[in-house]
Amino acid sequence: MPMLSNPRHEAFCHAFVTSGNASAAYRESGSHGRNADVVANQLVRTNGIAERIAELKAAQAKKSKLSRDELREFLTELILTPAGKVNEQSRLCQSYKVTPEVREIRMPDKLRAVERFAKLCGFNEPEKMELEHGYKAQQELLEVIARLRGRGAARNDQSTG
Repeated sequence: MPMLSNPRHEAFCHAFVTSGNASAAYRESGSHGRNADVVANQLVRTNGIAERIAELKAAQAKKSKLSRDELREFLTELILTPAGKVNEQSRLCQSYKVTPEVREIRMPDKLRAVERFAKLCGFNEPEKMELEHGYKAQQELLEVIARLRGRGAARNDQSTG
């Protein structure tokens, strides 16, 4: 599939593939507005954009020597392995220094690994909440609005008369 004709949509696709967050990708691509979260989530599902995102993800996966599952596996191992269990031969060892007095092994930061893992798995996505307005039906809400508007009209008639 060729690049999208709309440059903002193309930028959105690239930003989404990089971040995995529709709202952030929407803002990063230069779009703004009150309903950015809603519009961004609609864009992700739009024909053409969804296909372009899938294509870019596939191309990115081909370039990467480490698959998403392998990365998830590595981060899980890093998070769950106690520091005392890491030795010089471990794949979690970044560097080591051994002297007669000290044996120092450096491994990646676990808190940062947790952050990366959460982002990779989508745990950082905003939660959707449903708000109840207290009215059982839309018709009931419309009737209340009509009554309130009627009160305003009655006040205006009294003040002019």
